[in-house]
Amino acid sequence: MTYYGKTDIGRLRQHNEDTFIAQSIWNDTHLLCAAIDGIGGNWGGDVAAEITHKTMISHLEDFPVWNLSECLQRAVTETNNNVIYYQRAIPKYREMGCVMSGGVINIKDRCLHFVHIGDTRIYTLQDGQLDLLTRDEAQGRLVKNYIGKRPIMPETPFCKAQKKRLKADTTLLFCSDGLWKMLDEKEIIEILSLRLSSKSICNRLISRANEKGGTDNITAVVVKL
Repeated sequence: MTYYGKTDIGRLRQHNEDTFIAQSIWNDTHLLCAAIDGIGGNWGGDVAAEITHKTMISHLEDFPVWNLSECLQRAVTETNNNVIYYQRAIPKYREMGCVMSGGVINIKDRCLHFVHIGDTRIYTLQDGQLDLLTRDEAQGRLVKNYIGKRPIMPETPFCKAQKKRLKADTTLLFCSDGLWKMLDEKEIIEILSLRLSSKSICNRLISRANEKGGTDNITAVVVKL
């Protein structure tokens, strides 16, 4: 298995509010990946994205692998409430938030457990078939659900984790809307199907999104099983 993540400012934005996670956890038995996108137009989108990045990693690293779905759900709840804490502590960040699609892959069993909030996406390419695992929580340009929208009680899941069994030759893509809004499915399939490294595929996806306008920050994490 190989993996690689990258984020790019794009061609029109003044700064990058995206970030990503692509790292092994739990003694290299699992892989944690996420595409995280700060909400544009609200001060502190990049701060919310960074809080989400740090909290997801720290929470999951601190918990044993006894129930992946519950671990992910609790991690997102803690992440949301950490963002809320900063909103209340620092007035200029009171409307900040971010969206995320993230998951943990059990390397041995090839099973993906994932969570999704907003309009980032997770794709799988298996046997030439591209499948979208997530459903956009957005209406037009407005995101209906996001991290930082409202406080959540610790025992209340902020979002429901799902799981997907993966084949041995699967390629996964975690990405922000700055990527998928620029490329159609045919282009995504063509690039993900290339016999190249995860790094090269990731770079090509981002380069192509920039070639087609780069109207937003662009983030991609590519995993090849």
